[in-house]
Amino acid sequence: MAVTSQPPQSEPFRCDVVPARRAVHIRPLGELDLDTAPVVARELQQLRDAGFDDLVLDLQGVTFADSTALRMMLVWNELSHADGFAFRLIRGPEAVQRLFDLTATEPYFDFAE
Repeated sequence: MAVTSQPPQSEPFRCDVVPARRAVHIRPLGELDLDTAPVVARELQQLRDAGFDDLVLDLQGVTFADSTALRMMLVWNELSHADGFAFRLIRGPEAVQRLFDLTATEPYFDFAE
């Protein structure tokens, strides 16, 4: 009798929203890429439409980020400067931070502690 093992299933992507005293934290968990960056962008837009003016994108739970994710973050960063609301990032794991290093875009963002 042969025993077959199933490959481990990766966790599905999700995006948690955590209100804080001044800011609202958006915490994507999983890969932030072509499929999931629009989910985060929609969440950010819904929060802006609801009147939040201090948005923090927490990248600690992101396992991978591609150029689509970077583009989405750059767009939201630019929107924040044009419209006068705060958009900050919380640093992610080394694999995610490498994207900022390779593209020399880290200086464009406000990183929260």
